[in-house]
Amino acid sequence: MRIICCLVALAGLTLFSAVALAEDATSDIGPVLNLDAPGCPDPGKTVWTAGVRLFGSKQDAKFGDLRLDYGLREGLAITLRGTAGERRTYVGPTFTINHGGNDAELLLRYMPPQTPRCALEVGVSLADTPAQKDTFPTVQLLHQRPLSSTVTLLLAPRAVFIEDNTLVGIGGGLAWKITDTGELVADVTGIVGGDNTYNTHTGERVRRAVWGVAIRMRPDDGDRQTIIDLGITNALGGTTGMSLTPGLGGSLAGFVAFGCRY
Repeated sequence: MRIICCLVALAGLTLFSAVALAEDATSDIGPVLNLDAPGCPDPGKTVWTAGVRLFGSKQDAKFGDLRLDYGLREGLAITLRGTAGERRTYVGPTFTINHGGNDAELLLRYMPPQTPRCALEVGVSLADTPAQKDTFPTVQLLHQRPLSSTVTLLLAPRAVFIEDNTLVGIGGGLAWKITDTGELVADVTGIVGGDNTYNTHTGERVRRAVWGVAIRMRPDDGDRQTIIDLGITNALGGTTGMSLTPGLGGSLAGFVAFGCRY
């Protein structure tokens, strides 16, 4: 109940802020590594994104992301995305931790026309990992705020409703345009509910923040809008559940992604 109340309060705060300072339009900065943004593709248009995360250290695995966004109508989009990762076993002093696995998610995103800086995402996640093998509801509240002509902030409270271990995170992101074709993008999410990883010294479940930082390049390619991200992150993947889960034992990943809008 406390988790639900927190989400409702955050939703109210976000929507109130957006209504108070609403603009006629907002730029679509797109997802920021581990956070979504409010913008929706135009009706009938698609955005394809694919990425790879290469973890070292205790995670020691490769994860791949694939995502499709499709504009259903103005301010309404559907997203299908998935993360596939290698399965590994970490052997501790008196325990073992099985980790890795796959996650698929279907989302519906609604951006009200009167509040173009805000959106609500609701979806369902199908997890296939050593820790979870079930279907869970997911929800995200998205708010975008331009600070200047070059800097935009994101707020994204989100949750995965896992039985006995619901994960709730409050994420913040930044997109900073540094050249005509280049941006610095970054995000961090603090976990306020649930345990999202394991302590590699004791084997117990713990909670750790997830984050990422990257250089985003937007090559000039005519009508087609292309982005390329290069960076580092500790989050396992792009679905809500995987983006709330850090690499085991503080492991980091090199990250590369390619996206294209049609």
